[in-house]
Amino acid sequence: MSHFGKWLVSLAALSGALAASGRADAFCRTKACDTDPSYGDAWDGPEPTQCVRNAQGCLLEGTPLFWESHCLSFGVQRDGSALSGIDFETARATVQAGFDTWMAADCGDGAPSFRVVDQGEIACAGIEYNQNAPNANVILFRDDEWPYQNLGGHALALTTVTFSVETGEIYDADIELNSAETLFTTSDNPDEIVSDLASVLTHEIGHFLGLSHSAEETSVMRGVGYQSGSIELRTLTPDDVTGICALFPPGPTNGSCTPRHGFSPECGNGGTPPESDGCAFSPRGSSKSPLGLLALGALLSCFALRRARTARRAV
Repeated sequence: MSHFGKWLVSLAALSGALAASGRADAFCRTKACDTDPSYGDAWDGPEPTQCVRNAQGCLLEGTPLFWESHCLSFGVQRDGSALSGIDFETARATVQAGFDTWMAADCGDGAPSFRVVDQGEIACAGIEYNQNAPNANVILFRDDEWPYQNLGGHALALTTVTFSVETGEIYDADIELNSAETLFTTSDNPDEIVSDLASVLTHEIGHFLGLSHSAEETSVMRGVGYQSGSIELRTLTPDDVTGICALFPPGPTNGSCTPRHGFSPECGNGGTPPESDGCAFSPRGSSKSPLGLLALGALLSCFALRRARTARRAV
């Protein structure tokens, strides 16, 4: 039995400068810590460590998040995005390509030690982690509305990671794409690209895998600097490669490919949806478009640990 928490990570449209580190090891691990210990949570064991970051923006305290199994799975919600003209199969292929990009990283003595299974079409259009029912790691579009206006600006996407506060083990990860306010495109033609779906997904999959934001201004996992119309985040940089190889050093890809408590494409009972409040920043504009920059910066600290007001239990 263990407590669990959630990280919500946003791709928001904020401008601002994130200093370059000039190094190839500027990546950061996502860690379990509490940015606001005044939530009044009740814990059987020690409370999570308060978030403290170094000058680079990496968390100094807290347990690093990790996947126990090195066989991960995902499913794409079947509706796709009518507003962006992206059907299920196109979304599915783009998600797979994003995972393939990370799996193809050259660690020097092999590739990262994880593999991915496509669970296929997901009927459930909600984000949840079921404590007593099957689960799915879902990627979905939000055409109707974007429920996270508190993030500030125009968020492009949000990744929710559910994990054990005690051990750091990741139980579930889901990605939501803000197609209600964002036009996602899949074209390679510079004249047709708005918010490049492959770029956004490649970044978000980095969070899915356990990476935080990098202080390296050219990396896929950087906090700011993505310009609308660009496809550059489709390609990993040395900093990204260093990060993923640290999380998954070359070796066996052992473990079950089935989500915790089994797999189901349907919404389950006993789910724990994310709360609606959290970190926010005000938009400051962009030189190219209202969706011009990814504001995920480690230095801006737009990671919010999300937990219920009382401790929950996961088995």
